[in-house]
Amino acid sequence: MVESKYNSNPIFAVFGPLDLSFIVKIVLSLFAILFTYDAIVGEKERGTLKLALSNNVPRDRLILGKAVGGFVSLLIPLIIPLVLGLLILMIYPNISLSGDDWIRIVMICVMFLLYLSVFFTLGLFISARTSRSSTSFLLLLFIWVTFVTIIPKASVMVAGQIKPIPSVHEITAQKDAYMQEIQKEAAAEYREYLKKNPPPQDPKEREQWGKRAQEWGTDLRGRLTTKIDERNAAIERDYQIKMRQQQKLAVNLSRMSPASALMFSSMSLARTGVSEHERFLNSVKSYKPIFTKWINQKIGTIQTPEEGQQPKLDLSDMPQQEYMPEVFSDSASRMLPDLILMVFLIILFFVGAYVSFLRYDVR
Repeated sequence: MVESKYNSNPIFAVFGPLDLSFIVKIVLSLFAILFTYDAIVGEKERGTLKLALSNNVPRDRLILGKAVGGFVSLLIPLIIPLVLGLLILMIYPNISLSGDDWIRIVMICVMFLLYLSVFFTLGLFISARTSRSSTSFLLLLFIWVTFVTIIPKASVMVAGQIKPIPSVHEITAQKDAYMQEIQKEAAAEYREYLKKNPPPQDPKEREQWGKRAQEWGTDLRGRLTTKIDERNAAIERDYQIKMRQQQKLAVNLSRMSPASALMFSSMSLARTGVSEHERFLNSVKSYKPIFTKWINQKIGTIQTPEEGQQPKLDLSDMPQQEYMPEVFSDSASRMLPDLILMVFLIILFFVGAYVSFLRYDVR
């Protein structure tokens, strides 16, 4: 929320960005329902299904033809802009995509197709199980709302109740309280040091005293910084453990929804998910003690500038943070459960539609 568009206008956080995943998850999945809610029951109401089956047309061939024809008609509005968008990425001068990036993009598109297939086959199944098109549409709309909105949000709420975690404000308050204790401890040690080692009056001795005081101050900063880092690390570690438990529970609960499965798999492939964020935080934690040691040494070497001037720092030797993004094999293994879930739902709904249509009463 800090220093982002959500800070100035939180309404963006409510509706989310209008990107490709949103269009597929919301708009095109509704199109899939509109394409299929009356695919069978609608023709029954119009009498065309009875007329078609009065000819020498096997039911299995008819349901397969409806499935293939309707799915191709649904995919055309998706494939054309996808292909145009990929062509723009290829010719755009400021974007350079590697082979791994293209594999990830293709796999994201595959997950989009599987997601639409789930709702398409679901529509065929419900249409083959109902006797009125209005009933089919209302039932499909209820299932769509449950899959797309209720299950993802309810899983977060349930996980929050089962596995509660402290708020960010509570964590910050704990850190601030310990920082104040350290500041009091530092002030007490400084007064004690001055009491035992008062500054001499002789300028030569005062210069030696200043060097010793500087070394003592560097050592004090190092010790206190280590204590702060260890305490903050313990607080963060406890918070991260509780947060990961809550996230894992929420993910497992929400994976019952194909919409959540689509988002988790897309984020894993795009390297924008929770796991990638955790990898980045771990690299920051590994980098922090290295940077802290360097900055403490650098502070000890700063010379007192003349009045009105800023101290000059040499940052050429500052250690750099190293962060390696996740490889495709790890992303693929993480998205595999979501892919299996979608394939299972597609097979389940299509087999249900196929068997139901073979026994369907067309009168």
